Amino acid sequence: MVVAGCGDSGEAPDGADPEGGLPGDLARADQAGRDLAVSGGSDAASDGASDDLAIDDLTADDLASVGDLATEVDAASADLAGPVVDAAAAVDLAKGPDLASPPDLTFLPDLVNAACGVAGKPCCNGNQCLAPLTTCIGGSCQACGALNKLCCANNACGGGLVCNGNSCQQCGAANQLCCANKVCGVGQSCVGNSCQPCGNVNQICCANSACGNAQTCLNGVCHACGNVNQFCCANGACGLSQACLNNICQPCGNINQFCCANAKCGASQVCNNNNTCQPCGGLNQLCCAANACGNGTVCSNKFCVACGGQNQPCCANGVCTDQHTLCGGNSTCIPCGSKGQPCCAKACFEKGTDCNPVLIPPTCQSCGGNGQICCLGMCPDSTNKKCVNNLCS
Repeated sequence: MVVAGCGDSGEAPDGADPEGGLPGDLARADQAGRDLAVSGGSDAASDGASDDLAIDDLTADDLASVGDLATEVDAASADLAGPVVDAAAAVDLAKGPDLASPPDLTFLPDLVNAACGVAGKPCCNGNQCLAPLTTCIGGSCQACGALNKLCCANNACGGGLVCNGNSCQQCGAANQLCCANKVCGVGQSCVGNSCQPCGNVNQICCANSACGNAQTCLNGVCHACGNVNQFCCANGACGLSQACLNNICQPCGNINQFCCANAKCGASQVCNNNNTCQPCGGLNQLCCAANACGNGTVCSNKFCVACGGQNQPCCANGVCTDQHTLCGGNSTCIPCGSKGQPCCAKACFEKGTDCNPVLIPPTCQSCGGNGQICCLGMCPDSTNKKCVNNLCS
């Protein structure tokens, strides 16, 4: 390897030590400088590389030609540094959060290494525990509020638990303790601080006397309702063709059965004074609704009786069915058409009589004689009388 300042002939330049030593003013170089190798080491020499180049091997001219190392190092550093980057301008900083109004943070003590106030450690201030679900017992914080654990302060327990004898127990399900405020799960009711099934037949009634469909609450127990011989449902309701009597559903609407709601009965039946359905409309039977009766009968004093015959009640619309009868003023069929009787539809049927319309009511009288009413507007020839103003004179 050729060191700067040396030729190919191998001769040392003027002023240089032919053995390769440094001039006197350089011989006193700091020992530390002589220890600094330019490159390589013993391993490099063994690999065939150039011998270690120590500062002692350099001549004065060599050192002079090196120049100001500090300056060159600075220049080299400048070349290697590349373009200078304005770090302050290059960093794109997002706008930070506005910390002028920090959130309201609740102070929570650091319980990880707490010397007191946590489970298994002494109570703070003699009676205070800081960790959740712990309570101070005998000066020591103990776990509380969980199943089969001690109750916390004010008899508090976790969800689905209730304090019983200072121990948290399950609550709310069937045959379990009632939860706080006597609360039980769906289909359960609190009875004597125990949750019991409710709302079905022969079970206790649920809250507000509630029971299942077609059931009613009676004396705190649910009973089937609405069918024959069962209890009546709410508001006295029963099934079809049934009536509520003394809070029991009974068959209704047929003969000799109880009347249904609103005094209803079957066809050709009526509800009597004993709230029982009876046949109606026939002879000597009760009158049906609206005083209706069958043919040949009429409603009289709530019973259907024969009508239309002499001295019988008049039938509907004042009709009398017997011959030579009419409906009198008391709605009774009376005889008519004979002397001294009312006229039958302005007619008389007894010989030698005629209807005198002047009388009230028009009445059958003798006719054709002197001073008598005319017979059918005439007077007999034998009397030599004339009919004037319906009188023979």
